[in-house]
Amino acid sequence: MKKGLLIGFVVLMLAGSLSAGDVPYIGIYASPDGVMDTHSTCSISPVVFDETFVMWIWVLPSSRGMNAVEFRLSRPASITQELDAVSNPNITIELGSLGAGISSAFGSCQNGWTWTHQQLCSSRSTTPRFFSIIVNPSSGLFQVASCEPGNPLEPATRLTHLYLYQPCVYATKDASWGAIKSLF
Repeated sequence: MKKGLLIGFVVLMLAGSLSAGDVPYIGIYASPDGVMDTHSTCSISPVVFDETFVMWIWVLPSSRGMNAVEFRLSRPASITQELDAVSNPNITIELGSLGAGISSAFGSCQNGWTWTHQQLCSSRSTTPRFFSIIVNPSSGLFQVASCEPGNPLEPATRLTHLYLYQPCVYATKDASWGAIKSLF
């Protein structure tokens, strides 16, 4: 009985991880060693002046896919960007910049977790702060253009900030439990 329940749970989790759902999500994550591991580290506490980390912006499109994304990155004043941001090589056109507001278009439809940008950073302070996805001032939104004909725009849901020297807090207020389960 227990084995059957365990197999059923695993099948359910795999099926949920393959479907994106009806809402696109956007979040910021970190990789302490600079290697793109997963979109799961939303809190980091680097040693001041000594340790760098890579900040990644990830998008999970809705079940309709993603051809473009639009947002702005708010970064703490205590963060030093070590290098210019690197865009996903599948992005074919970009307008703007991360700090001022950016619109990025992909050369093909993206149907699963997709990173848009990465940047090597270091911290000058251990004060708790966070990176945040905020609205692009040109549209007043953070949004995704789907892959459906005409590329209709879909407002995105911010999944998480990237927290420095404090624990993660996931933005689940506006999302249903079914939508959150479908992320994992």
